[in-house]
Amino acid sequence: MKSTERDSSGRGPMDRSLLLTAVIEKSRGLSLVWLIPLLALLIGIWLAYKTLSAEGPIITIHFKEAPGLEAGKSKIKFKDVEVGKPQLGLSGVSGLDTLMAGNYIGVEFSAGSPVREFQGRDQPPRINPETPGRSFTLMAENAGPLKYGTPIYFRDIQVGQVVDVALADDRQGVQAEIFVEAPYHQLIRNDSRFWQINGVDFSMGAQGVNFKVGSLMSLLGGGIAFESPNLNVQEAQPADSGTKFRLHKDLDAIAEGSYRLRKPYLLYFEDSVRGLNVGAPVELKGIRIGTVTDIRLDINFKTQKVRIPVVVEVDPERLIPIGGENEISRFMKAHQAEIDAGRHPGIEKMVEQGLRARLKTGSLLTGQLYVDIDFYQEAAPKKLLYGGLYPEIPTLPSVVDELQKNVTEVVASLKRLPLDKIGQELLGTLKGSNRLLNTPELQDTIRAMNLAMNDIRQLTQTADKQIVNLAASVEKAMGSTIKVLEQIQPGAPMAVDMSNALEELAASARSIRVLTEYIERHPEALLQGKGGKGGK
Repeated sequence: MKSTERDSSGRGPMDRSLLLTAVIEKSRGLSLVWLIPLLALLIGIWLAYKTLSAEGPIITIHFKEAPGLEAGKSKIKFKDVEVGKPQLGLSGVSGLDTLMAGNYIGVEFSAGSPVREFQGRDQPPRINPETPGRSFTLMAENAGPLKYGTPIYFRDIQVGQVVDVALADDRQGVQAEIFVEAPYHQLIRNDSRFWQINGVDFSMGAQGVNFKVGSLMSLLGGGIAFESPNLNVQEAQPADSGTKFRLHKDLDAIAEGSYRLRKPYLLYFEDSVRGLNVGAPVELKGIRIGTVTDIRLDINFKTQKVRIPVVVEVDPERLIPIGGENEISRFMKAHQAEIDAGRHPGIEKMVEQGLRARLKTGSLLTGQLYVDIDFYQEAAPKKLLYGGLYPEIPTLPSVVDELQKNVTEVVASLKRLPLDKIGQELLGTLKGSNRLLNTPELQDTIRAMNLAMNDIRQLTQTADKQIVNLAASVEKAMGSTIKVLEQIQPGAPMAVDMSNALEELAASARSIRVLTEYIERHPEALLQGKGGKGGK
């Protein structure tokens, strides 16, 4: 009997022969289903490796401020050296690309050990590290026109610029780092001299008014110039990178800075020092040998006496004559003991020979004074005084003070004169002269003199006519005489007599000629005679 069963659904009978039997077998490999996630894992690892290897090391950069920088967006660029906002300057316009791409960080690579932490700069470097050239340091008292980008000139050619300005290590001044491009950096020698260029330089001092106008570039932004005295000397080598130089205020200040040995002296003036300023020159025979460094006021309340102490610094090197180094050396050796004791034997001898200091006006336009040191042989003997803070050089009153004293003395002398009495006597004399000139007798005398002069003039004219007639008669007589002599034999008594008569006649003619010339020069001699007044 065939067995039948109904299925669980109760739909009908289920044939048992149709049932399948499950067989469990062991797997022979990895299923293909796992290949997809495995492949995705490998791709993720490869992408992570590529990302990390391309990202490079993690570094930290410190900035004082970071305007415009955003995490995950701001980029670090190489070869884009401009950082920050657009800048407009004499050297051009920079940072315009930040208007389009936003702020970013620029970087320049250089040799050295790897580091992971940096200090960001507020300004981009003006000089690319790959730019050939050399850096130097300038030392100055204050920054003045020094700033980032100030140009460096050599003979009006820009050869470099200032790349950094900072306070000096001793905090007594400032130092500026400059970069001079190749090949101009070879012009910098150890004895090179730098000075500031001002667009407009106006000063008023003892030398008068000084007004200078530089080039257009210096007028806009100033600059720094330099020169090298031994530029043509082949043995002189270019200065090493980092060499320090002093930056002078101007070209004229270079001569002042070339003298390093300065000795202070004290001067006392009793007259006014109005117009004398610190920095005024100290001159000897018109040559600057020092500078005024301090002006004070000294009041003695017991004696009510006021003096003006003035401190000056003198450069002894300027007093050494050309070729006189050996003589100075011998003098110092001979007085070495005095020099070691703090004395100044050279200045002592000069003071004994009449060296004195006095104030003089350097310019009538500005009224500025300067200290003049010269030899005055007529000055009272004095010596260089010690015992104070500095050795004291004797002084003389200024020329203006002496003039004022002389004028004061003249006025005082005039006041002592009896001017009232003198005026009264002078007035009486004038009155007497007036009465004399107006007297009738004097008027009659003047009229008589006029008549006499007219008579003299008429007499002179008559005498001239008579003398002319007389000369004509003599000439006629001479002609007749010559004819007579031609008929007389030479040596005859009559010829001798005639010859003597002719000589006497010639002498008379000469006398008449002299008399005529004298009367023409002195017609008054006809009245007063030859020995009268005016007849010389």
